[in-house]
Amino acid sequence: MATSPVEEFFTDQSISSKIKSEIVFKYFKSWANIIGSTTSGKIGYLDFFSGPGKYIDGNDSTPLLILKAAIDNPKLCNNLVTVFQDANKDCINELKKNVSTIPNISNLKYKPHIELETVDEGIASRLKEIELIPSLIFIDPFGYNGLSLELLGNAIKDWGCDCIFFFNYNRINAAISNPIFKNNVNLIFGEEIADKLRQDVVGKTPKQRQALIMGQLAQALNSVKGRFKVEFKFYKEDSGKTSHFIVLVTKHQKGYEVMKEIMASLSDTINGVPTFEYKQKKASAISGDLFGGEEDDKIDLLAEALVKTFSGKSLKVIDIYHQHNVNTPYILSNYKNALMKLEAKGAINVNVPAENRRKIKGQLTLGDDKIITFK
Repeated sequence: MATSPVEEFFTDQSISSKIKSEIVFKYFKSWANIIGSTTSGKIGYLDFFSGPGKYIDGNDSTPLLILKAAIDNPKLCNNLVTVFQDANKDCINELKKNVSTIPNISNLKYKPHIELETVDEGIASRLKEIELIPSLIFIDPFGYNGLSLELLGNAIKDWGCDCIFFFNYNRINAAISNPIFKNNVNLIFGEEIADKLRQDVVGKTPKQRQALIMGQLAQALNSVKGRFKVEFKFYKEDSGKTSHFIVLVTKHQKGYEVMKEIMASLSDTINGVPTFEYKQKKASAISGDLFGGEEDDKIDLLAEALVKTFSGKSLKVIDIYHQHNVNTPYILSNYKNALMKLEAKGAINVNVPAENRRKIKGQLTLGDDKIITFK
């Protein structure tokens, strides 16, 4: 008997799929809280490659996680509009079935829209023509067909709109140098950046190619006002090669910082600094390519950078973090550790000295509002 697409791709949930769902789900909850604090109106969640909502092993995937969270939250229950689309009829039928069995699903003010739809240039054009309510949009293609720079730009163009997308690095990396897929690559990066990539990757090592591709992706997103990008890397199961990334693109630093903390909580670490990746057991370490090798004490490197950047200045801890953390691997706790190292060396002054600050489980603390003076 032939295996259906649902059975083929949604059998047992892999660890990487579970992490992906957690990233999207945790960001949705934080995003909804932030947007909900500024508006009492409708907010949206759009999933353009939704799948069936549940794995055959019984684990919920993102659509069901989002809907169950909305049911449990009185405000979301009353103001969340959800749209789920997939081009696979079996997936859509399974999703409708799975959604219908959610306890108290009828409590949602807005019934989920579940549609059989192919994500293509027509979707991108429709998003361009309408003003979206504040929405989180999740784009999770099996390969990369349907993913385009135009779609990403139109997804985030309106106030309160962020986008999380699956970037199939393994296949896109191969497509860049293959003329058969020229149009596909042009759609993802834009023609000008795609042409530059085709020239720049020639003769480069895998590590150099990855740095170029992800750097040019950032440039492409910036061209459609996606100022902030943070990604989480996954490896192929049978090697140390990069498989794919989950990427957030947003116009706002707050969203970037929220996602950074979420991804960090699910990440491996080097000397306490997150690598923003999940390694399969067989994967070799390619971690920290942009930020130094494992032998470096990354907190010391951060401390040195802070002294150079803020020499002679006085700022709150939280302001140091906001001004410095973009495009670094560091999260707020890393900044506090670096500052306390500098304090111990006498390189900075804190308006409340160490002996007057509280300790938690024997560890010295440093509050967000403490004022740091760099010598």
